Amino acid sequence: MPAFEDWLRNPVSIINNIYASDPENFDAKVKEYFENKIKDEKNYKSIPLINYAKPGQLAPNCLVRYRCMIQDSFDPIYYPSTHVIKNKTTGEETNLTLKYKEILDLPDGYESDLLTTHSGQDNLEQRLTYYCIPIPGETEWLKNIYSSNSNPCFNTMSNSCAVNDNKSIKREAENDSPSYDEAQVEISEPMDSSVSKVCDTCNKPMEIESVSGNKKPKTDNEDTKKDKDSINHFNFNFPLKNSGSKTEKSQVACLVKTYDKFDNYKLNDLVEFIGILYQDPLLAYMHDEHGDPLAQAETEQLNIQNRINTNVCRCEELSNKNKILSAFPPSLVPRLHCIKSFNLCHNNPLIELPIRDQELNEDTNENKDKIKDEMHAYWKNELIKFVGDISMLDLGSLNLNIDQAITQSKTIYLNNLRTEIINLFQEILLGDALAAEYLLMYLTSSVFMRRDVTILGKFTLNFTNMPTSLKNQKSYSKCMFDALKRFVPMAHLFDMSIENLNNSNLIPNKDYNKDKLLTGMLQLPNQFHLVIDETVLNSGELNQKGLMNFNSIKDIIKWQKVNYDFSYHQHEFQTNMRLLILSERKSILPSDFQLKLNPNVTSFDSEKYETYINELFNQIDSQLLNNIRKYLTIISNLDYKMNESMQKLVEDDIVQIRQSFTLRDGKEDASTNDNNQPKQKMCVDDLHLLLVVARMQSISYGKTELGLAEWPRLTFSS
Repeated sequence: MPAFEDWLRNPVSIINNIYASDPENFDAKVKEYFENKIKDEKNYKSIPLINYAKPGQLAPNCLVRYRCMIQDSFDPIYYPSTHVIKNKTTGEETNLTLKYKEILDLPDGYESDLLTTHSGQDNLEQRLTYYCIPIPGETEWLKNIYSSNSNPCFNTMSNSCAVNDNKSIKREAENDSPSYDEAQVEISEPMDSSVSKVCDTCNKPMEIESVSGNKKPKTDNEDTKKDKDSINHFNFNFPLKNSGSKTEKSQVACLVKTYDKFDNYKLNDLVEFIGILYQDPLLAYMHDEHGDPLAQAETEQLNIQNRINTNVCRCEELSNKNKILSAFPPSLVPRLHCIKSFNLCHNNPLIELPIRDQELNEDTNENKDKIKDEMHAYWKNELIKFVGDISMLDLGSLNLNIDQAITQSKTIYLNNLRTEIINLFQEILLGDALAAEYLLMYLTSSVFMRRDVTILGKFTLNFTNMPTSLKNQKSYSKCMFDALKRFVPMAHLFDMSIENLNNSNLIPNKDYNKDKLLTGMLQLPNQFHLVIDETVLNSGELNQKGLMNFNSIKDIIKWQKVNYDFSYHQHEFQTNMRLLILSERKSILPSDFQLKLNPNVTSFDSEKYETYINELFNQIDSQLLNNIRKYLTIISNLDYKMNESMQKLVEDDIVQIRQSFTLRDGKEDASTNDNNQPKQKMCVDDLHLLLVVARMQSISYGKTELGLAEWPRLTFSS
């Protein structure tokens, strides 16, 4: 039997043993074994999270977790599920499974038997590969929590294993490479002289190092710098630019290979994959199942040249590194063979995810409603636990329904927390209490219904009258964004200048030559906070690309969608993003609500502001700050309903509005009221916005049903 930690360090041996003992029920047994392990919270947390692991910390072919966003996907691939191997001594043949493996792992004393290996349809199975990237725009506090919760003990102990394995890999590579005598070419110059040669690609002279052995040895610093330059050269297809933080620089993309649930995941989904990690450098020399054959041949030829001649021109090397995304070397883009996966309904590390043994991500027509009900129940339960935490009561043990829990405990404690949040937001917004209320509504907004062209739940907020900062200091927009990042899990600030609109890649587009989806800044997951700084907008002319980028932002604001460019057609992808626009005057972009900021300063001093905000956060108890972060996540995901009496009340109010006002229908209406003054007009979108505001006001108090206090029964008089 394998040792206790073998399922973490050497899951391949577990898989081989299961197949050898029961090949007919192999798939079910593997799934059952690892799911039983993962159910245990201690075991789950002991699985290393590769998002924040440093190179060399993880043992090769170990079990890992990967939190990511699906950036691209490939067509399904057929692969042989089993392979026949033969004992070199006895000649005995046996089957070896290839599932969850990147290459054939031959046991000692065995060899591959290609003649008897079945290649027919009965031996073929499907797997689907996703190109996954770290979740874009994750804020620093979130990364610090996930990084601190990783398993350093496992990483430390596996370090020696990784080092030893690298030595063996290097030894194999040296044995496979041609010897110097076999690879040497004829040269007419003396052996101790350097040779000048013209590159066939760029037609520029290049200097070849001396072949006599008198060449200057490279230092460790030079090798390290070369490695860093090589890594920085690769385009990992991240939608957002690197912010420069250490945690962000260390994050990597992965090719995730899945064996089931092909229809459950789509582009931009947040997923956690648990599987076997392969990052053997020798895989770079092997055939890539998703690669372009021509590009593969050129890359393999380049690899052979590099192993024979250490003086290949740099331009040829760099041009081949961008041949195709899936052909990236595994040392930079590891392969992960998925054993277990589940959708991330949120990425807040302070809130537990749904139970991992429930298939909540089985998104089929039969159980779609069931999944929705289970998620609503999950968030209700999280709200009860959260209120219990802040009130120091075990509400779950009181056997109360959600409304009773709200009445008996939440009314006091949740309202007090909401007051703390509004006061804190007021300080961030330079003393504007009304703006603080609207900022809270923006942070908890979420699309909850789509019907034809009606999108309910979106709430794009436009703050105007941004204060002017002192000369050579940071703008208020950037300072406010830095403060906002302390609360939310994902956020990004986009400087909407003419230059950025004309030059930035906002729209993802398909490159058919490289068979990959080139990302754009707007390829972002649901509930992402995108802050647009319009204060940097200058005069100028938008080119064609700038107009497309500008219209794409408008599409998100109005319709919550982005049209990806697939060359011959556009494909619509629905979004659920939160947009905050900061401008000096009314934005040139549309918005759901516009509010003029009323700051308590005439000129903005960024240094004093940042000092004050830092002192303010230092005075805040860490538990209170975490409660605010949990509050914003839970509240924005609560289910919301209207009972029959409130529905009747809302309908009556809407009828009253229709009788009192002229609804716009695209035509100019010159009707007047009794005082011979033009009637105030209200469009259907305004009515929808009124319902959305009432909803956000209700859930901000933790109420899942609209009440009389939250429904603004406005008196529309002439």
